[in-house]
Amino acid sequence: MLAPYYFLVHYVYSAIPNDFGLRLLSIVAATAAVAFLAMIALRWWGPAPAFVAGMLLALNPLFFQMAATARPYALATMFVAMSGYFLVKAISPGPHVYAWIGYGIALSGAGLMHLMALLAIGSTSVLVIGINKTKVLTWLCTTLIGTLFIAPIAVAAFSQRGQVSWIPVPNYRTIIGSLASLIVFTKDGRLTWFEALALALVSIVLAGGVLLLFIKFNGAMRRQEMKRFSFTLTLFVFPWLVLTGESLLAAPFLRTTYLLPSILGLSLALAAVAHYSFTDTGPNKTAHSMTSARPRKLRQWPAVGLAVATATIFVLSAATTATALRASWWVDDFPALAAALSSKLSVGDSVIFLQHYSETGVNAGIAYATHDASFGKTLQENLIAGTQPVIEFRTIVSIDPLLTVESTAPSSSSPMYVIYTRGGFGPVEIHELAALKINCSEVPVAGSSQSFGLLRLDSGRCTKEE
Repeated sequence: MLAPYYFLVHYVYSAIPNDFGLRLLSIVAATAAVAFLAMIALRWWGPAPAFVAGMLLALNPLFFQMAATARPYALATMFVAMSGYFLVKAISPGPHVYAWIGYGIALSGAGLMHLMALLAIGSTSVLVIGINKTKVLTWLCTTLIGTLFIAPIAVAAFSQRGQVSWIPVPNYRTIIGSLASLIVFTKDGRLTWFEALALALVSIVLAGGVLLLFIKFNGAMRRQEMKRFSFTLTLFVFPWLVLTGESLLAAPFLRTTYLLPSILGLSLALAAVAHYSFTDTGPNKTAHSMTSARPRKLRQWPAVGLAVATATIFVLSAATTATALRASWWVDDFPALAAALSSKLSVGDSVIFLQHYSETGVNAGIAYATHDASFGKTLQENLIAGTQPVIEFRTIVSIDPLLTVESTAPSSSSPMYVIYTRGGFGPVEIHELAALKINCSEVPVAGSSQSFGLLRLDSGRCTKEE
């Protein structure tokens, strides 16, 4: 249920009607998320860790891509970071009424942008219970009010959960890969040696951070840092654990993009380890310390090693982001598909559009990219009336500009092209087309299928019965 996000995009796009206008909200939100995260690290550990946390988030490949994508994930992450900042301020000594109001607004904003973002909000319980138990009741009441505000959206989304029926049931590779993709995102749920290396390094660094807590801190300072570090770890892994359990036991919901706010926890955790590595507090330099008898330089080697490992993670993540910069910015590359249609098709050719109810942007994107006003108007009328078919036949009537008209069935003599999204042309669609006397092979003819992001264009796969 993404209606609140598209409501905002509608007004921004009305003022800036171009691709930049579509992405502006995500760009601004990503920038604000980095700022809020850096302010949390600044409040806890100082300027250097704040810079590290901000850079880790800003150059994370998945976060970077979502910052340039017209989707609600960057805004949801911004509101999660915002809620964390106001909560850290609210649970500090003092009344902080405005901070609680800010937390409640941010919580509602996160849920309105994407309901899965509320999983990250759930990790705030660790922060409140750990740092200031006297404010648990205030936190519960504020969280409840913020949650009730978005309850109508949640109810509507529950009735539309079929829109994510395309998400497959995860296996052990995609489960581990979805977590690793938060570090070095190349493809949703991918697990190769590269993702495994990144996840192993992060695991070593985080475990080393716990070790440093016991080596370099004691007493009240150790307890305080343990609570903060527990919060960062929970923010990183809790949403992943919940979605994994839900996907295995009920319905599949595990998607790396749904876990985007978890990168906030990862960035904070790595910044904390960097801070611990270069902190020399002194309380454990007593006769009771296990390391006190060791030479000072020897005691520093574990910290130096963790700092190097953290820097390596940063380099791997930034390198993946640099690679993404050279790729297409289009998740669905409609301009390239429109260009391919203009170069391949001729007047009289038939095009079959496969557009499921959960992918209503396919036809709209093509109508927009080809400047086919008639196609766009027909689509708009059908969507408003609820009569948009899953399978739509259109015939090419002009190449420059590329224009189509609706047809009841393709001509048996004309070449036939099929446009669909990844995974949207399987046995079900083949059966539905067969009922319309269109015979299609189960697999594309060699060399006849082209990919444009997640869009697909097939030729030679379908023929009309005589």
